[in-house]
Amino acid sequence: MTLTIGAMPSSQWQHIIPLLECLGWQSQANDPERWYQDEQAVITLPTDGRYLLLYTRPEVVITQAIDKEQHPIAALKQWQDTALHLLNFYKRYSNCSILVEIVGALQYPQNSLEEISKRLNLTVESEVPELSTPVETPALYQLLACQLVVQTPAIDNILAELKACSFLLSEGTLAAPRLDIAMLHQQLLAKDEIELQNKTALKSEEEKNELILWQLHQTQVELEKLYQQIETKRQISVKGTGGSRLIRKIDGYFKRALDAIYALLIKLIRPQNSIIWKITAPARFLIRSLRTAWAKQRNAKKFRWN
Repeated sequence: MTLTIGAMPSSQWQHIIPLLECLGWQSQANDPERWYQDEQAVITLPTDGRYLLLYTRPEVVITQAIDKEQHPIAALKQWQDTALHLLNFYKRYSNCSILVEIVGALQYPQNSLEEISKRLNLTVESEVPELSTPVETPALYQLLACQLVVQTPAIDNILAELKACSFLLSEGTLAAPRLDIAMLHQQLLAKDEIELQNKTALKSEEEKNELILWQLHQTQVELEKLYQQIETKRQISVKGTGGSRLIRKIDGYFKRALDAIYALLIKLIRPQNSIIWKITAPARFLIRSLRTAWAKQRNAKKFRWN
């Protein structure tokens, strides 16, 4: 008879897959996190099967949810629902199923393998390889998870029932997690230091932005002066070839100045900085207008000269 695995979501049961494979489990056989929650499908299962039900404490599920930016209360509700489904399944098929707490299986893999194979009458196909250790979640996440469990009284009854239905390799495997207070304090201090660095960096950026705005304002003033000077010179009646050459020379200087200033603006402002980009819109509009006006007037001059 093949082994069927039922696992609580976000319980990190994947870390004991090598142990399950030693018992002959094939990962493609079913969806371990879903099938036992379908009440209609459960009642049609064979009563002589081999069912290994994996669960963990709610704090583990909650910290995993917080780490994935999911709501902790929703994670606790999911833990309650899946725990009740596992318990109901175990009560229905208690003669051919076993409840195993995952942390205990990770701590005592060899003993777990022997006990599971004995209770479910399974053949151990290979020795247990080294199991990977779950990544430690931040102590602050663990603190939030522990507090949420403490202030949810209904969890105690479910945990007590799980403990009564499970085989435990050690009394401490289902105990509430102990927090490393020193590490938690260190993480809080590091968080404060990061916030201080961010504030310092933000202040520095604000000062740079203010300087850029001042420079842009000065540029706009100079552009307006330059435009007025050139327009005044254009209005002076200049006759002969020398006058035409003078105007063309002024046009060349004007075009190069506008192109250089516009390129400098684009380089300094950085379009991804939306606030500065919006604030400097008038300056960019003025430069584009000047360039367009210059091009039109220059073409008109060429036409008259020709």
